[in-house]
Amino acid sequence: MTTHERSADVQASPQAVYDLADVSNLPEYLPRMTEAHTTGEQEVEVTAELDPSGEAGRREVQGHARFVTDANARTIAWGSEGDRLTVRVG
Repeated sequence: MTTHERSADVQASPQAVYDLADVSNLPEYLPRMTEAHTTGEQEVEVTAELDPSGEAGRREVQGHARFVTDANARTIAWGSEGDRLTVRVG
C-alpha cells in the first residue's frame, strides 16, 4: 500500500475546513485528478490525467475509490485499491 501525506496551515476554524469535505473537492487536493463524483454511500468515481515517462505520453484514466468522512473525529479518508490518504482537521 502506498501512503501519501501532505500538510498545510489554514486560517480557518477546524469545523469550517471540515465542512468543505466534499467528493467534488478531491481535484483541489490531488493535482492529477480532474474529476470526482459520488456513486454510492462511500464510493466515488474519479478521473485523473497521468503523465508516465516513456513514449505513451499523457493519458486519462478512470477508477473507483472510497471517500469516508467522520464528523466526530473530523477526518476524511480517501483511498483506492492499494492506496489511502487520510486528512485530519483540527
